Amino acid sequence: MVLIRSALALALTSYTVVQYPFLWNLLPDFTLLFRELIPQNQPAVRLSQGIVWGERTSWLNSSIERFLGIPFAVPPVGNLRFDAPKPIPDDPTRIINAQNYGPSCIPVSFGAGSYLVSEDCLTVNVIRPASTDSSAQLPVMVWIYGGGFMDGASVLYDGSELVGQSLTIKRPVIYVSMNYRLNLFGFLASSEVEKRAKVTGDAALNAGLLDQRLALQWVQKNIDVFGGDRAKVVVFGECAGGMSIAAHLLSGRGEDSGLFRGAILESGAAMGFPVVRAKEVDASYAELAERVGCAWAWPEAKVLDCLRDVPVDAFQAVLKERPPVTDIDPREYPDHLVQDDDFYYARPSEALHVGKTARVPTIIGTVLDENTLFTRKTLTSEEELRKHIISMYSSPHI
Repeated sequence: MVLIRSALALALTSYTVVQYPFLWNLLPDFTLLFRELIPQNQPAVRLSQGIVWGERTSWLNSSIERFLGIPFAVPPVGNLRFDAPKPIPDDPTRIINAQNYGPSCIPVSFGAGSYLVSEDCLTVNVIRPASTDSSAQLPVMVWIYGGGFMDGASVLYDGSELVGQSLTIKRPVIYVSMNYRLNLFGFLASSEVEKRAKVTGDAALNAGLLDQRLALQWVQKNIDVFGGDRAKVVVFGECAGGMSIAAHLLSGRGEDSGLFRGAILESGAAMGFPVVRAKEVDASYAELAERVGCAWAWPEAKVLDCLRDVPVDAFQAVLKERPPVTDIDPREYPDHLVQDDDFYYARPSEALHVGKTARVPTIIGTVLDENTLFTRKTLTSEEELRKHIISMYSSPHI
């Protein structure tokens, strides 16, 4: 009988409500139809994109609930590779099993082999105190991982301890983390990509930063359902995560986006990596095209279309040959932070010089010994050091 009732529930949700959407409004307890499909005592929330089923667990003496691997964007594959992320469409009939982390975005090297990776990686994770209801209005901390925009994954940063500690000190918070595209998949740049972004709108510069923005917009739209307060969101990040937050503070020529009310930058700042013009990496873009079999499309302005058909393995082979990020000139590769009339309408140093940054309370600090991972080990003289600093932090003001 339970099986029959469950089948009827699925039939109702997967067909009837799709054909007659007004029926959704007639089912205020719609989530209850799924209770026989969801293990007992496991948390579930209803979002416009579907029913999200999580898990209840514990950290020391604290009970917490985790909702992992929730998609916030359409998979950025095929024709959407190298494009701005597209919001996940609403579908109240969808059931999302959120008990495990989703695949991480494809890295260059860090952690390779220790977790599942895929192009289809744009997900968020929400961890909250157990039994939190939508009226709790808890503060929200959103984590953006680092890794030089080349590596990193949200699965490496389990927020359970943070939430557990917040309960221990009786200052409960909700933790959110996200995946964003990295390296070639998230930051491919060239004059062609820039033109396509501006003219046809089917490509994007700094796509990884746009992933982060869409995730923050997802938080604003949905966090109240989890018991969070959208007006009390603080973003924090380390290394490239801190640099990313700085980019969000600079975006829109310093206008406050309203996506967060506070920021914490750990070993990352606006000028952590150089920001160049897209045309400065055209040569490396052409070299990439040749390496992966797309030279035939040059200079017909169709290289990007060819690159969208290249197997992931071919890109990974190119990525694995790279030396450490500090041992290369930043223009040697076409995946780069670039000026885009959005996050970087000018060099960060110029934007900061004229005060074009959002007026959001900010904490900036460093992580002990964090930069030893990136310290260039091939410098042998003060002159080499001087040239390296200028290449990494070039600015009209230094």
